[in-house]
Amino acid sequence: MLQIFLTIFATILVVGLCLLLLNRTAFAWLLDQARRKGIYPPQRKPNIEDIKRLLLSGERAMAIRAYRAIYKLDLKQAELEVDLLERSLQKKI
Repeated sequence: MLQIFLTIFATILVVGLCLLLLNRTAFAWLLDQARRKGIYPPQRKPNIEDIKRLLLSGERAMAIRAYRAIYKLDLKQAELEVDLLERSLQKKI
């Protein structure tokens, strides 16, 4: 019984680690693609103008990641702040 439990636990742990690695690799690839297209700032910390440009070009997910990089917020708070910024940009258009 203990051996079955340990096998299941080890399997879940390995699968979880693989998913985590895959997620980080996918984000690194997306970030690289965005930099190549000129959407995301090249090898520097993004600023608020970069976030505005990302929002105006429809790259909301990248804008949230950039906002988190600047202000060190959790995902939920960054989403709320980016929503407010996006609304203010839409009002100006």
